Amino acid sequence: MSRNLRYRYTVKVLTPLHVGSGETIPDVAYHVSQSDSSSCFWTFLDLNAAAVEWSRRSGSTDFNVDTVAEFARKHRGPYRKYTLQVSPTVARFLRQTGSQRPRIQEQIKLDGKPYLPGSSLKGAIRTALIGEMLLQGKKAEFEEAIRASLAKEDVSKAHLSDKAEETVLGDQHHDPLRGLRIGDSNEVSPREYLTISDVRVMGFDADSVEVVWKRFGIFLETLRPEPETLLTGELSFSTFLLEDPEVKKHLDFEGKTDLLLPDQLPALCQKKYLLLLQQELDLYKALKTTSNRQLTKVVGTLTNIQQQSETFGKNEFLLQLSWGTGWRAKTVGDHIGEKLLRQINREKQNWFQPQKDYAIADGRFFSSEHGEFTSPKTRRLVMEGDTPAWPLGWVKVSLEKLPEH
Repeated sequence: MSRNLRYRYTVKVLTPLHVGSGETIPDVAYHVSQSDSSSCFWTFLDLNAAAVEWSRRSGSTDFNVDTVAEFARKHRGPYRKYTLQVSPTVARFLRQTGSQRPRIQEQIKLDGKPYLPGSSLKGAIRTALIGEMLLQGKKAEFEEAIRASLAKEDVSKAHLSDKAEETVLGDQHHDPLRGLRIGDSNEVSPREYLTISDVRVMGFDADSVEVVWKRFGIFLETLRPEPETLLTGELSFSTFLLEDPEVKKHLDFEGKTDLLLPDQLPALCQKKYLLLLQQELDLYKALKTTSNRQLTKVVGTLTNIQQQSETFGKNEFLLQLSWGTGWRAKTVGDHIGEKLLRQINREKQNWFQPQKDYAIADGRFFSSEHGEFTSPKTRRLVMEGDTPAWPLGWVKVSLEKLPEH
């Protein structure tokens, strides 16, 4: 019998998904054109290739980037990396000139094609696993480890839970997630599956819960939910690490691995992220909007995902991944008491700017029929025109058993 149970995973993108490469596309490296009133196109230019040809034609190597960019835009056929369809509203922003022309955060790619790293999926699963272990009795020792880290001046807020997570899961040699291997997905065509999203930062007043909007926008490449984007890859469970009694005893895996087995993993993730979805819905419904930017489409998007999830099979589940999803999706902060969360911010505030993703004290404690939770005061939402429409990073994951070798 094989020591690995192999599954094919399929990720269906439900809302715009950005997994960053760490690079930005500079304002001189793209061109925006319009074929009609409803169809606009954005082209990523290959300035290196354009510079070589410009030098050959001009006989000079003395050039600046603006000169090369203008040459590439004029003769863009040979210097086109890829072209994406974008909305007229996004095109209008990207056509701005001078200092107002935005840079674009680039999607991670392999050989020029976007894909989903397996580490992104594994990170979301890890968050669900730690959260469930806290619910099952590990919360006290987790919080005790947090308090111990708080007493150390050289530990920043971003790394405050590192030792606490080791207390629950074990160090890198004794982490049960060693038994779960998730490969990267297939690569997909940028032209068919990428677009440029206009993301705005929504905040709210902690007392009045009135919505306020930051003045600036963030532009980034995203995998789009429409038309349908599907990404596939392979996931394997090591029965040797996860089920063998002697191995579990040696690696201190006892009581930690059952939730990672194929018959438990989907339910583990669905529990965590369905509750998160419901609480986000509660939040958006509670917020008061005084501007023309109503949150009706955001509520509708989340409601639709919630309704879809009611039809999921036993091997299907929700996750919220990657950029713009906030600390509630990426951490187990919801399982820590409000008093400790405020202590964290008070004692570590000099390490951390309040507007960053994981800020806590700049938020508000909510209580609803679906549980109590602490919410940061900002959200990043993808716009449709001037209307907020999409939260980021929601996906549906399906698992299909593969034959043994």
